[in-house]
Amino acid sequence: MILYHHILHIKLLHLHLSMDTDILTIQHCQQGHFQINWLQKQRPTLLRFLRDLEEDLEKEEGTFTIFESAFSDEEIEVQYIKDLSDQEMIQMGIFKIGWRKALREASAMYR
Repeated sequence: MILYHHILHIKLLHLHLSMDTDILTIQHCQQGHFQINWLQKQRPTLLRFLRDLEEDLEKEEGTFTIFESAFSDEEIEVQYIKDLSDQEMIQMGIFKIGWRKALREASAMYR
């Protein structure tokens, strides 16, 4: 019964962490040891990232996807959006503070 409890606990831990940016996998090895692996989720395309952000924040279509060409023109990938300064974002036409915060927060999960 104790072994079942540990397996259930590990499965719940895996499910909880797989909902974030990384996926934790735990494998039972010989002699009661466990192997723990982290798997990073694949980064979305820039357009997919912007569309997902619109959906997640329940924004109108085009709220963030309108900036796709600005990011592409500057060769900025999803994982680098979090590092852009306010001035850089403003130069790209991202004037609203809330938009800049949302973009940074959403991109922070990608490395």
